[in-house]
Amino acid sequence: MGVPTAEQWAEIDGRILACDILGALLRIRAVCDVSLNDAKAIHADRYRQLREERHAEFACGHEDYWREVYG
Repeated sequence: MGVPTAEQWAEIDGRILACDILGALLRIRAVCDVSLNDAKAIHADRYRQLREERHAEFACGHEDYWREVYG
């Protein structure tokens, strides 16, 4: 598994903050060379971190963020 650079995290974070879940997952998979399930776990962890640290920057609320997501 690869570790994203600061620049790559910035791109992934931008997608998460813009509520672009699919884009974030695709970028995580490409950068980290992981499975979809692993990318989902990385995404969930990063999402929680960003919600705590940068909550005002999100383009949508918590409920709206996950509205279209199916487990």
